[in-house]
Amino acid sequence: MANYNREVAYRVFSDELRESTVVPREEGEYAVQYTRLPTGHNVNRLFVVGALIDKEDIGQDSEYWKLTVSDPKGSFKAYIGTYQDNALAAIEHIDVPSFVAMTCKIKSNEYDGKTYFTLAPESINEVDSKTYDLWCAETERLTKERQNVQSNN
Repeated sequence: MANYNREVAYRVFSDELRESTVVPREEGEYAVQYTRLPTGHNVNRLFVVGALIDKEDIGQDSEYWKLTVSDPKGSFKAYIGTYQDNALAAIEHIDVPSFVAMTCKIKSNEYDGKTYFTLAPESINEVDSKTYDLWCAETERLTKERQNVQSNN
């Protein structure tokens, strides 16, 4: 089996994801789909922490959860289905409202010429308000670092 290294999960606020663009996928069976942040960084995984303000099982034949997770800059939409075993097992036991931490893949859809991004959590865990505050401070610092790198190029 080939050696596989998982991509880094970037800390990004919801407004930065909303302003991102889709990078054309390379050829190949296992080609990774990247999202380009406004700072020019290509990412395909995110680590986000926010307030779970809505969750709804919208599945008809199997569980399929639609989530809204709020951060200081807006909100993320996330969907958890049968291919995300760990997240699916966890979401049933997390109440609204709660602070959650999610490691996610980024999904994109186009509608009327506009690109919309959603998250597909690989994992989701309930966290406390201190963790949320720390994530916000660290994400703000990292966002500024990305912006500084962009302005220096």
